Amino acid sequence: MSRFRLGRALWSSYQQYFIDGQGRMVDANCGGRGVSEGQAYALFFALVANQTQTFARILQWTQNNMAQGDLARHLSAWLWGRNAQGIISRLAHPILVAPL
Repeated sequence: MSRFRLGRALWSSYQQYFIDGQGRMVDANCGGRGVSEGQAYALFFALVANQTQTFARILQWTQNNMAQGDLARHLSAWLWGRNAQGIISRLAHPILVAPL
């Protein structure tokens, strides 16, 4: 198998396993959580694969959910997953909420 075909096959498998229909990166091994780095990697690989629709879907989900609707004005949230009520949302990092 050529490197090109292998790369396409790996990217296809990666998408099926890690990217949901909305464009959110989901790590099933970590309870369905996702992180901003995962979103960035997905954007990069979609760009390299020239999959503009996939790129747009991931970018839109990232901007709407992890950056409060505007990546130009807000940093992306780091951690995303189910909160204590079972709702998928931004999660606080334990270090950031620890008392000083």
